Amino acid sequence: MDYAQLGDVITAKTQDTLSRILNNTIREKGYAGAVDFCKLIAPSIISLYEGKDIKIKRTSLQIRNFENQPDKNEAKQLEYFLQLAKDGTLPPSKLVVEENGRVHYYKPITMQTLCLNCHGKPGTEVNPETFAILQQKYPADAATGYINGQLRGLWHLTFETYLEN
Repeated sequence: MDYAQLGDVITAKTQDTLSRILNNTIREKGYAGAVDFCKLIAPSIISLYEGKDIKIKRTSLQIRNFENQPDKNEAKQLEYFLQLAKDGTLPPSKLVVEENGRVHYYKPITMQTLCLNCHGKPGTEVNPETFAILQQKYPADAATGYINGQLRGLWHLTFETYLEN
């Protein structure tokens, strides 16, 4: 099975659904109203694309929601992608790793212009109303201060493949 291609398809579909619904929420409720979407609805949308043998997670080293805390392997991959970016090397578009009977698909998430309204610099990209709501709902928020194009985090898909160890 081509896990790189399957991972690309799943992350693209998931991201497309999240983006479409988020854009509708922003039109209806503004950026401050979109905070609840990301906190309450986005996880259930992501779970729609999971299966019995496929788990999907988004994570970062600068988390907003503690449920998205990276595990040891995710932190290692995030550090790898960050180091490549720091060195001026274009990071790979994805990484597929087989380990302990599972295939792990990692794909960088880069900051997009729309995302800066909640993840950018407070007081400039993040308006005061939205920032106040973020502080209320996420008192330990570390997911602001990003710039457009910067590595934000990564997708991590785990495929239970039952490979021989």
